[in-house]
Amino acid sequence: MEDMYQASISLDGDPRKAFFAVYDGHGGSRASEYAAQFLHNYLLKHDFSEQPLNALKKAFAQLDSDWLNLANAHGYDDGTTAVSVLIVNETLYVANLGDSRAVLAASGRMIEMSHDHKPHREDEKQRIEALGGRIIHYGTWRVEGVLAVTRAIGDRKLKKYITCVPEIKQKKLQEGDDFLILATDGVWDVISSQNAVDIVTSAKSVQDAAAQLTDLAYRKGSTDNITSLVIDLRYYRQPSS
Repeated sequence: MEDMYQASISLDGDPRKAFFAVYDGHGGSRASEYAAQFLHNYLLKHDFSEQPLNALKKAFAQLDSDWLNLANAHGYDDGTTAVSVLIVNETLYVANLGDSRAVLAASGRMIEMSHDHKPHREDEKQRIEALGGRIIHYGTWRVEGVLAVTRAIGDRKLKKYITCVPEIKQKKLQEGDDFLILATDGVWDVISSQNAVDIVTSAKSVQDAAAQLTDLAYRKGSTDNITSLVIDLRYYRQPSS
C-alpha cells in the first residue's frame, strides 16, 4: 500500500484551522510515508495563518529538499503525489502535485479544486520539453517513458523535470460549501467528480461517504491503490445569519 493520508482537524491547537492531505506514492511507499509524517509539521514552521500561500509553497519545497537528501543518501527512487487543503479564516487553500484530486461539493454541484498534472496536459508537456525532457507513450503518456505524472515530491532521477511546486487554488467558504473530497487516482480512474459529489451529499456521514467511494471504486474495477478522504466543511465556516 503506497497511499497515505494526514488529517489535522485542529491545526496548531486552533479548532478553526485545519490541514488535510492525501499522498499516492510510486516506486515504493517511503516518500508518501515521509510526506504524511512531515508536511503538516513543516507548515507549522511558517506563518500559515497570515501568509498561507507562502507557507504552503515553502513547506512543499522543504519537504522535497529534505526527502531528496534522504533519498540520495540511501538510493531511494520513490516519489509521491500530494493533494492537500489548508483551512484558515474560512478560506480553503488547495495545493496539488500530481494526479490525486480535490473536489468540492457545493450545494450538490461539483467544483474541481485541482487539476491533474499529467504528461499530456499541454502546459506541462511544454514545460518539460523546454527543460530538455521527453513525453513518451508507454502504456500511457509518461515523462521520459517512466513517470505518468509531471509534478511530485521526490523522483530524484527525474528531478530535472518533475517539479515540487504545487498549483494552489483558494476559495472563501460560503453557504452550500459542505464537503471537500481528497482522493487518489485509484478513485478518479473509475468515478467521475460529479458522481463522487452525489455519493458524498447523500451519505449518512463523512466516514460513510469515504467508505462508499472506496468500495465503489473497488467494485468498478480500479486496479490502483484507493484512498478517499471526505472533509465536513460546515465545521469551518461561519453559520449563516
